[in-house]
Amino acid sequence: MEDNAISISVSDDEREFIDSQIAAGRYADEQEMLHAGLAALEREQRLRILRELIAEEDADIAPGGVMGFDPAGEIPEHVRDRIDFRQKLQDAGRSGMSSRQIPEILTSVKAKLRANGSL
Repeated sequence: MEDNAISISVSDDEREFIDSQIAAGRYADEQEMLHAGLAALEREQRLRILRELIAEEDADIAPGGVMGFDPAGEIPEHVRDRIDFRQKLQDAGRSGMSSRQIPEILTSVKAKLRANGSL
């Protein structure tokens, strides 16, 4: 593994908080606490993006952008694509780190959905 060491400065209050969390046994050391904080920020970013996608879908629904659906019939391809897209987002959220950033992934997925007429 590469040495990607960084050095940061924290306030006295932040240092006290870090020390208290380690002393309480929540984290083994500063590095573990930093990793947990970064993971929490990634989850927060994924949730923000999911909320934005939901808001976009809600905006489509509000002006009557809802299509009729016959439960006995086939699920339209664009609906299956959206279901697949949401499943992939959920899977990505559970999978951990990726070499691609979320905005890059979303741009790619949206382009594919637009290309096949699903978005």
